[in-house]
Amino acid sequence: AGLLLRSFAHLQRVNPGFDTSGLLTLSVSLPESRYSKDSQLEQFWQQLLERVRQVPGVRAAGATMSLPPNLLMLTNPFIVESQGIDPSRPLQLAEEVGVSTDYFKTLGIPLVRGRFFEDRDKSTAHVVIINEEMAKRYFPEQDPIGKRLQTGDPNPNAKWEMIVGVVGDVKYSGLDSPPTPQIYVPFN
Repeated sequence: AGLLLRSFAHLQRVNPGFDTSGLLTLSVSLPESRYSKDSQLEQFWQQLLERVRQVPGVRAAGATMSLPPNLLMLTNPFIVESQGIDPSRPLQLAEEVGVSTDYFKTLGIPLVRGRFFEDRDKSTAHVVIINEEMAKRYFPEQDPIGKRLQTGDPNPNAKWEMIVGVVGDVKYSGLDSPPTPQIYVPFN
């Protein structure tokens, strides 16, 4: 019992990488029969977030496919442009999270450098934001802003995505886990 209480007390002191105060979360499942097209889904989320932002006292509202500290649903391979594709090298993996433009503001995830997603990014899926751990690991002693990478299985014809921001590390894989590389993509 003492060990359990000590472990609980320790976990309460762990910085999860986001601000939990005043945060309300919910999970929404949409019927595929009614929302079978991407445009219908995008319109639903846009309208929902606009309505939530209008509620008195709400400072920000965002959407994502996975909230911390739950395990992420998607781990994706990636290639940094300067490294090229090397079939003999094991694939590099990062946790990938689709987020809305106000996601970082809503969770209080700090911007370390660059910028957050903006509405203009909805028209192109070719920008990403990475976390500090990924910046340290794959762009040591460099500014990753403006650098490019490809996500998904190695494909020389795949489109390159430009890094526009670096945010603080968030513990998606549990409060007792070390930081892992994370790539954020626009929710749409």
